[in-house]
Amino acid sequence: SLQPPPMMTSTSTSRWLQLALWTAMQWVAAASLKTHRTYLKPTNRLVRMGALWTRPHTLQANRESFSPTVMAYRRRISSMGAMQNNQAEQSMASPGDIVSSYFECWNRRDMEAAIALFDENNLRYEDTLYPKVFTEKEQLKRHLLGIAAVLPGNFEFILDDLSVASPNEAGVSHVGVQWHVGLSDGVELPFTRGCSFYKVSAEGKIIYGFDVPEPVAKTGDITIAILRLVSPLLKMISSKA
Repeated sequence: SLQPPPMMTSTSTSRWLQLALWTAMQWVAAASLKTHRTYLKPTNRLVRMGALWTRPHTLQANRESFSPTVMAYRRRISSMGAMQNNQAEQSMASPGDIVSSYFECWNRRDMEAAIALFDENNLRYEDTLYPKVFTEKEQLKRHLLGIAAVLPGNFEFILDDLSVASPNEAGVSHVGVQWHVGLSDGVELPFTRGCSFYKVSAEGKIIYGFDVPEPVAKTGDITIAILRLVSPLLKMISSKA
């Protein structure tokens, strides 16, 4: 059973105050015995910590909660949770961010990272400067590496505008980009504007690309004249078909 602390004064008033304090501590100890749980062996004995009285196993549990081993473990768990959150944020990158990353890879000439943004099996890429349509990732990789090899290192793609449409029922998002090529010091080069259109799957991979660079030769009137001459011939062919 609990023993009252030794009396520190002989006066009647002090004795009554100490008795009341001891009774209150006994009530608190009895209540804490019902509410506190610990894996250590329980005991009713109270020990004094400064002006407070507490049970030894409660004190031991509190000490272990703040031990270096426990604190290091908690920090490790916290850092692992932060890494998982960062990985989750990266895996949930928006279609616009994925397309922007593609151009950033170009500016770093990190073509391995650029090609990694494309889907492995479902792919179609068209560059209107070339007649070939790329449907395999390895073919597209060789194409991009060939272009990167001839571009000067200070050439950069600058995004002028980027628009993202809501994903369709299959989860595919459509991304349109207007861009131009400039030097790393901010000088814009002539005849280097262009537009690109991309489709990004629900898994965050580019499955379609279509590039329309600005033509160096401005053949607007000549093209219209050619179409005017060819148009009757096209009508005759279509009518016979």
